[in-house]
Amino acid sequence: MKHRTRRLLILLLAVCSIPAAAQRRPLAPDALAAIRAEEPRRIRFATDRLNEARFRLGLNDNHTFEFRSALTDRYGALRARYRQKFKGIRVLSGGAIAHIDDQDRFLEPSTKLFTDIDLIETTPSVDAAGARAAILAELARINPPGSTDPLIQPELVIVPQRELVFTEDPTRRVLPAVPALEEYSWTTKGYQLAWLALTSADESRQFEAEPRAFLVHAFTGAILRVYSLRADDAPRTAARGTARTFHHGTVDLATSRNDETGQFELTDPTRGGNTVLDLFRGVSLRRGATRPFTNGSNSWGDGGRFSPANDTQSPNGQTLAADVAFGMERTWDVLKNVFGHEGPDGKASPFEARVHYGTGLNDAFWHRTAKAVFFGSGTADGPPPSDLETVAHELGHAFWYALIDSEGGSDSEADGINQGNADILASLAEFYHRGNQGRGGVLADVAAEWNFRPRMVNPASVSFTAPGSAPQPGLVYWTANAAAQEEHAVGALYGHLFVLLARGASPQPSSPLYSRFFPNGMAGVGLQTAADLWYLATAGYLPDEPTFFELRQAFLRAAAYLYGEESSVYATVLNAFAAIGLGSPAVDSIPPSVSNLTIESLDEGEGSLLVSASAADDTGILQLEFLLNNTPALTRPFPPYRGYLDISRLGVGSHVLTARAIDYSSKVGFTTVPVVVKGVNQVIGNGGFEEGEAKWTSSPGVIRGGAADSFLGERHAAFSTSAAFLAQTVSIPQGATSAALAFRLRIENQTAPSSGARLDLQIRDDRGTLLETPGTWFDSAVPADALTNNYARHTFNLAAHRGRRIELRFVASIPSPGPVRFRIDGVNLIITEPVGAEAAAEADDNEGSLILRLKTLSGVQPSQVSRVDYIIDNDVFASSTAAPFAVVQSTQGLIRRAYNVSARVYDIGGALLVETAQTTFALRDVNQLIRNGGFELAAQSWTTTGQTTFPADTSTSQRAFTGTRCALLGGRGATHTDELSQTFDIPSEASNVTLTFRLRIDSNERMPVDELVVRVFERTGGRPRELLRVNSRVDTRGADSVKGYVKRTYDLTEYAGASVVVHFQGREDTGPQTSFFIDNVGVTYR
Repeated sequence: MKHRTRRLLILLLAVCSIPAAAQRRPLAPDALAAIRAEEPRRIRFATDRLNEARFRLGLNDNHTFEFRSALTDRYGALRARYRQKFKGIRVLSGGAIAHIDDQDRFLEPSTKLFTDIDLIETTPSVDAAGARAAILAELARINPPGSTDPLIQPELVIVPQRELVFTEDPTRRVLPAVPALEEYSWTTKGYQLAWLALTSADESRQFEAEPRAFLVHAFTGAILRVYSLRADDAPRTAARGTARTFHHGTVDLATSRNDETGQFELTDPTRGGNTVLDLFRGVSLRRGATRPFTNGSNSWGDGGRFSPANDTQSPNGQTLAADVAFGMERTWDVLKNVFGHEGPDGKASPFEARVHYGTGLNDAFWHRTAKAVFFGSGTADGPPPSDLETVAHELGHAFWYALIDSEGGSDSEADGINQGNADILASLAEFYHRGNQGRGGVLADVAAEWNFRPRMVNPASVSFTAPGSAPQPGLVYWTANAAAQEEHAVGALYGHLFVLLARGASPQPSSPLYSRFFPNGMAGVGLQTAADLWYLATAGYLPDEPTFFELRQAFLRAAAYLYGEESSVYATVLNAFAAIGLGSPAVDSIPPSVSNLTIESLDEGEGSLLVSASAADDTGILQLEFLLNNTPALTRPFPPYRGYLDISRLGVGSHVLTARAIDYSSKVGFTTVPVVVKGVNQVIGNGGFEEGEAKWTSSPGVIRGGAADSFLGERHAAFSTSAAFLAQTVSIPQGATSAALAFRLRIENQTAPSSGARLDLQIRDDRGTLLETPGTWFDSAVPADALTNNYARHTFNLAAHRGRRIELRFVASIPSPGPVRFRIDGVNLIITEPVGAEAAAEADDNEGSLILRLKTLSGVQPSQVSRVDYIIDNDVFASSTAAPFAVVQSTQGLIRRAYNVSARVYDIGGALLVETAQTTFALRDVNQLIRNGGFELAAQSWTTTGQTTFPADTSTSQRAFTGTRCALLGGRGATHTDELSQTFDIPSEASNVTLTFRLRIDSNERMPVDELVVRVFERTGGRPRELLRVNSRVDTRGADSVKGYVKRTYDLTEYAGASVVVHFQGREDTGPQTSFFIDNVGVTYR
């Protein structure tokens, strides 16, 4: 027997169609009352829209919908239910639910429709009175004498006739000579016209009434009924059933079908003939004292704890048997698929379980002589002893005794090693079930609360009692008297050793994985490597009646065989046994080395980076960390050091990826490589669902949290109910050359056959019209992939929809609510357009400036551009690395002539995206009256007062428009006035006299109290002319600005023949500072 320390397992619950509060905010009371007052109108609207959708739903003019009921939920959504009718006659179980959201939008209806009824005769030969007479005759036969007639009101209905159909799928053929596996599905083979009447037996006498439903054949008057079928020893065929279990929710089960009776049994012919038998509360060890579990529908259990008031063959009694059958499947599969070991002996011999042993037993045990596992029915005080770990633990004893000849006893450690061995298999079965979804050949070492049995992780936290002795905790370290300890306490030590071998030891004294022999911690080899060593040590090297020393030798032999005596794995086995006080550790003499840091793929659309690295150390790597920009992103405690990093929040540009390895002596080794994020044109919003429902429209409960079930991040979309959907509307530009849709899909199926669940990817226009269904998936099993958390990537090119606004819609079709069948994550739609650009050159002879810029840029976002080079006469004249990629240069030193200019645009990685066509500009000589107008000579030729300065640009501060200097008035935050002026003579014959200058205002002032005034006046007198007055609230950084400067131009022709002063005056008060920058002052004439 086993002593039990259990955790609660969460049942898989079907997601209902009523939205939960966590998914969407309820409407305010007034808004909800208002929308509920509109319910009659909204029902009419829903009815009209549903009838309009008949043809799209596969119906014709003979079909109608009959409104049955409706409600408006607290989110403002109308849920209206309808019956399906054919020529006015109700179709049993056929119908639809129309959904109208709070914005009066008609959403995709939930439907269960029968579309091929056209050939049925709808005029009955037996009328309602004849149907009533037939029912009364049947009641007279089955009711007690003297019963009164019940009220009978027959209704004419159409009854779909369904059958279970098996079909061969050649794609599932393992080898050409091996028969293909069989799929099964329910199909409608025809329809019957019948009279339906609901009745109750007369309750006037002293017996409990039983409600009944009668179906009377509309043409013969016969009573249509379903009979229970008996079981016998007829030939059986492999089948697939479903079960509602206590511990595992709704699951698929491999069963057998009696070909003659149609009954199903809990015998698994695909796994050696594993079988679950019913002891119906007996305690006999004879197989003849059992009976098979039988079921006419292949739908087992009710999911509840067994009640002694129920028969063991009832659905409630079947629940325990179904849980055990499921555990047997998983245990068989992990042995076969991971280790190539079929059954307990590796020869495909079956496991046998017998359930409902005795009364009130809340335990399970393996009986060596009977070669079967016995399970009690459980009690009302706790969960029944039929969870996966319990089943796999007991089957672990079958595995042990099929390999090891062990009698045990008080002077032997073998009994304890046997118990630990069973715990290891139990945990591996859990990993295979939860981490691998029951498929694949490599164990997924996911880190979660359920990892390993509690007594394996922390033996000291569990007490065990041997007969005639006081309770004792599990052993954490080996002792010389281990053989005298309670066997489960010793078994906990073996389990603990396995956890240390797989996961390593912690440096935290408070951790249950701390070892006093390794205070800095110890490296592990990973779950799969540890499991490989366990299996090989047990099956290949462990002797009969083994001791812990012989166990150590067996593991070392296995490590040497698989990896070599000089390997770090061999060293880690030494260390793991040393960590429990058995043997000497390996010697650590060198630091780790890290190499082969590789970026295997970078997908900016889904925000993923697949990286890998190699690391080596003489005693093993304690852990290897991947860091992005020195921030930890992923930790791998054991090889392979490979995984996906989330880069969705990295900005465009170059980043640093580091791989850093640490050994148990705290020695460190690392290496780095650059990661370049170029940027993409992503049109899907919130494709990883990290912002919840933002950007998406979905059925309630589809978008959900759970990092363990997501590809990256904390959220994903899950489909578990029929008509569950997920949708987002996007626009594809007319000029798109590619519209690459990609997403990650995880199909949840623990066995090969499909349940019939389907997921469609639909493309609809903005009116909801279906344009195409580019992808359809069924929940058939797919190979497990621990690297991607079992998510497969799917891609489609939607460029055919360019110029359209379309809706991407994922829609599930699931036969019945149950566990999640499909999960979606990382949805992205990347638009590629031809990259185009146009260069512009603006030469200003008056101020001596040349502005080079991109007039247009298309097909690429500015954030995706690293540099723009401007080419003049085939040489790079200037470059810009920041949007909007404008460059301002002084024309001083350039010959006055015409020039050709083009621009070369480069992406973040430095690759050329496009080179523009050439444009031209010309420089002409001008008559310039202002001296040192660019202030490159500071105050020379200028008159200043106050604290006017001429700051020079630095590497961190560029304030000049051209050149390296400008004039600054203000910028103190104190009350003062700064002035700047220059006197110049305008020839009398001058025409088109023009003053130009550049102005930039930087201000922290919120009030318009600081100001700049620009005036001109004749030196010999005359009234000053005010050209400009601006305050601190004027923004010079608008669309027409360059480098924060705006250009100002004024006509001074009226001053021809005069000596003129241009005067700049900046006034600032006490408070937040305002800086007035002046540059490129010029006065020219013709």
